[in-house]
Amino acid sequence: MSQTCIQVKGEMFAISQNGNIIVSIPYVEVKKISAFKRDLGTVDLICFEITLESGQNVEVNEEMEGFSDLVSQFTQDSRFDKNWRKRVVNPAFAGNRATIFRKKPKPESS
Repeated sequence: MSQTCIQVKGEMFAISQNGNIIVSIPYVEVKKISAFKRDLGTVDLICFEITLESGQNVEVNEEMEGFSDLVSQFTQDSRFDKNWRKRVVNPAFAGNRATIFRKKPKPESS
């Protein structure tokens, strides 16, 4: 069974599988974070869908080693909804998708 981990390092985080980094993401590239639950039958799995400036989406979840470290890093940004867990956890077995971080758009240059 493969193990997917999140590594928080300085100004970026990385996702690795079996010890090999598959993607490194600088925090400045994070455009939006949505939190939601995935119904696994008898339990719910809390997930983050992270949208990057490039438009690519990366999904992480609470079962990944390092997830709590990533949440701690995100909560240092004042734009991150620190009450996200309350918005997502209840009611049980419902998706409860919520945007918990959104970078303000850059002003257009004239």
